[in-house]
Amino acid sequence: MKNKIFILLIGCFAASAFAFGRILLDPMSPKDIEERTLPLGNVEVVEASDEDIDDSISIGERVYKKHCSVCHEAGVAGAPKKGSPDWQPRLAKGKDVLLQSVINGLGAMPPKGTCVNCSNNDLAQAIDYMTE
Repeated sequence: MKNKIFILLIGCFAASAFAFGRILLDPMSPKDIEERTLPLGNVEVVEASDEDIDDSISIGERVYKKHCSVCHEAGVAGAPKKGSPDWQPRLAKGKDVLLQSVINGLGAMPPKGTCVNCSNNDLAQAIDYMTE
């Protein structure tokens, strides 16, 4: 009987030592997690100044490159590509109708095509640029 109790105590001691060792070596400890998730660098976001704007390109081209090209360059979700004949049926309805589709959004295109700060004139110029 003494042997069984001794073996049981040794077993409990070994299990406790193992569990305590696992806690000390746990790769999910808060310290380990913090070390693995340290920032790799810093990003500074600044507004573009008037000096950064290239005056040699039109407002339409600027709006296209910043907002429209994401979909219209590759034809994502059926978006007509810049300068493609796919614009003809849309233009046949009139530029005012086309502009309203851009302002309100159409199909997969969100309202104003993600250019929420663009004026209707900016959007019209982007349409002109894409349909050249």
